[in-house]
Amino acid sequence: VYLRKMNEYALKFQLTFTEDFVQLNRDTELTINFTNRTRLRNEYGETDIESYIKDGAVGAIEGVPADLRTSGLQMEVLGLWIPISVFVVTYKTRTIRYIKYVKPTEYVQLQDHVRDTATPIYFSLDTDFQMSDDSFIQLPQGEIPEFSGLNIEVEENAIISV
Repeated sequence: VYLRKMNEYALKFQLTFTEDFVQLNRDTELTINFTNRTRLRNEYGETDIESYIKDGAVGAIEGVPADLRTSGLQMEVLGLWIPISVFVVTYKTRTIRYIKYVKPTEYVQLQDHVRDTATPIYFSLDTDFQMSDDSFIQLPQGEIPEFSGLNIEVEENAIISV
């Protein structure tokens, strides 16, 4: 079973546009696009939104808005650094389960002929657990399969915006 933990976040921010920004863009129709790669800076240096939020996730409580605004936090907008007055992130973790059947390259077991049971004592897998092919089958949400014998769980963590 392959567990993919998707760390989602909802971001609410407010910019305080400076007089310089207003003067440079007066009488101009503006379309401002923000992405995970939009640049931020504060007294500790420069980064992007995704990295800043990922660093802020340490110690955050799921579902509780976290104020990640720091002293001097600014966002780069159309080449100018604009002060951020609100920067609140709410985190949520969603687990998606996939199943992939693999055959061990080596396998040794103890066979109990009286009780008709087998106990694995050694196995070796030669497989890539990254989701790089179509051999992973997504399981319906909330459904955890029951296995007889041996199963392995591999977990991946990812962060995405919502």
